Order: sequence, then structure tokens, then C-alpha cells
Amino acid sequence: MPTSTRFVDATLRDLGAPPWGTVLDTEDLVAAASALAGCGAVALEALNPPSARATIETRTESPWDRLRAVVRVAGATPVGIVVACRTLWGGRPVGPGVARQAVLCACDSGARRVRAIDPLNDPAAFLPVAEAAAECGAAFVPTLTLGPAPGPGDPRWLDEARALAALPGTAALCLADGGGYLAPQELAALTRAVIDATGLPLELALQAPAGVA
Repeated sequence: MPTSTRFVDATLRDLGAPPWGTVLDTEDLVAAASALAGCGAVALEALNPPSARATIETRTESPWDRLRAVVRVAGATPVGIVVACRTLWGGRPVGPGVARQAVLCACDSGARRVRAIDPLNDPAAFLPVAEAAAECGAAFVPTLTLGPAPGPGDPRWLDEARALAALPGTAALCLADGGGYLAPQELAALTRAVIDATGLPLELALQAPAGVA
């Protein structure tokens, strides 16, 4: 098991998402980023699909402008983005060339970390994002999305974790239980198993709709 536990701060991306994202402007996020720069986080996640859509659709602002503004005040703390492999920040599938260009633009705007999500945990969907991040020297973090089936002890989860760990430039894995499907003891056991199977640092992204996270 890891000898230390650190955290990735998600304040900026959550502030940018509805309902707050419709009223907060870039200057507000810059003020928050400046305050968070010294909080000890291993990274600040500045954009994800909900916050990027809110920036574009409700405020007609550029997410790249917001990203660059945050990077300027973040100091030594890496700033990252979260993208959906198949749809990036929208609701329609995009081609691999579009996904690659989006990651290149993010890195050109100062992103040093790219976390990617695919609900099917399909390595082929992750590949264009992983390759673009590796090309830019950004840390790539694929997300293993958990669900109610198969059960937490099923070996298929470890097979999927190994496949994601083998993607180019993978610096860590993120284990996401957004539905609160796993009891704490089940998640702990799966965490240990994934670390043993991949040898990579493991992040946990937890939400608590059922109150167990």
C-alpha cells in the first residue's frame, strides 16, 4: 500500500459547473486558484465536461482562457483537465483527431495533467487522449469507472485496470465510484488489488449519493 496519501483538489472544476458556473467569472476562479495554490494538493483540476460546457454555453467564454488564467496563479502546483474520451466536453461523439487536438490545446494552455473517462473502460477510446498527453509530456490518468456489476471481487476489474495502465504515458490510475456502488470494505479490497496488479499510484474519485463514500 502507498506510504503516503495526497489529494487532487476539484474546487475549481466544481465552481465552474452549474449552478455556480453560470454566475462566476474568470476573475472569481483566478482568486480561488490563487488561494488554492499553496493548499498542498498534488494537482488542481480546473476543467471537466460540466464546467467547460457552462463556460461555453452559459457565459460564452473560452475554457482555454480560463485555464490559462488559472495556470498563471497556480505556481508550482500542476493544473489539470478532465475529458470524456468519446465526447470530450459535449454530448456527441468526436473523432480521434478532434480528441487529440483538444488535448494539445489544453497542454498548450498550460495543463500538465489530463484525466480521462470512458464509461465502458475501453482502452481504444482512451488511446488518442493518452497519446496526445504523452506527446506533450503531460501526466495521463485514465479513470476506471466502477459499476454495480460485475461484483467488486470479479477479476475483470483487474483486467481492465491492467489494460488502462498499459496506455502511453499513464502516470496513475483513478478509481471512480460515482454511484456509491461499493461498500467501504469492498472498495478498500479493490484498491489494494488494483495497486498490486498495476504497480501504479491510485487515485479515488468518490461521490456519496447513498451516503457511504
